[in-house]
Amino acid sequence: MIKRKVFPMPHELILSPMKLYFFILKKIYVIFTLSLVGVLLNIVAIALLVATFFVGKETYMSTTLYIIGVVLLLPLVIATEEFFHASACIARGKKSTLNNLIIGCYEKYSLNLFTVFFAVDYNGKFNLIDKLYISAAGPIATLYMGFLAVILLFWLGVDRQIRVIVLISLLVPCIGLIPSSKIILSDGANIRNTVKRLGIPWFEAVLEVISSVKYPFEYCFLGKRVFQDNYINPVEALRAVEKLLSEKKIDEAILIYDKLILIDPYNAVFYNNLAWLYYELGNYDSAIKFSKKSLLLLPDDPDFQHTLTEVSNAIKNYKCMNNLERS
Repeated sequence: MIKRKVFPMPHELILSPMKLYFFILKKIYVIFTLSLVGVLLNIVAIALLVATFFVGKETYMSTTLYIIGVVLLLPLVIATEEFFHASACIARGKKSTLNNLIIGCYEKYSLNLFTVFFAVDYNGKFNLIDKLYISAAGPIATLYMGFLAVILLFWLGVDRQIRVIVLISLLVPCIGLIPSSKIILSDGANIRNTVKRLGIPWFEAVLEVISSVKYPFEYCFLGKRVFQDNYINPVEALRAVEKLLSEKKIDEAILIYDKLILIDPYNAVFYNNLAWLYYELGNYDSAIKFSKKSLLLLPDDPDFQHTLTEVSNAIKNYKCMNNLERS
């Protein structure tokens, strides 16, 4: 039976990346090490270490290194991934939504046999783009740091076995990127579902997933602790746009569309509507830019093609008028 162990995350830790990281690391290490699998791995490692000392066979040493590496690095990598999830959440302006660190353990007769999953628990309002970046940041930033570690170890001339152990540990974030919902919704499943709902083309989706690393790194390395929350309710925002347009307040309507694009950057309708609003203001440069953007996303849409034609004709007429005035 899978039981969840819940550890509330004190909000004072959020101000310090180091304190937050060691809080997560400590909880994961303790639960992992005290599980039956963790205890057995430690016993095997100690037994092999003793055998190596007395027998002196290199084979024992290699096996011992791999087991000790797994025992030490596996919780470290898992903690790093969950820390990067939390860091991305903070950097997206959602620090108040961080609630708990949850660790799922498979138990039998009240004995923790092994750990099944680890997750940071959030509770608050999120736009889809927030979910994409937070889900992707954990495994992607962990892989990034892991590969940097391997390159550094290679450059320092560290033993090949240690480099292999680090590479093996990176299977953890790779597994997390596999879409699955059997026990909990994996990062890969969250990414896939969010990309589908946002309608992001696959190549741009890959770039967005890779770019998610900037959020945990902003929190960890830039010394910034206060981030803006760009949450906006799309339904309420579009109602506000209708009201503003009925009052001929086009500038204010454009500001709302700018916010909508931040949370839904691949919505072609938003770009097309912005093109029309700039067209109404006589800002043809911006109108043509957003019109082309909408057609990049949906090139066969007749309404978007009509928008581009209208804006292009307006630019031609504007240039003709200027030429006549000069002559």
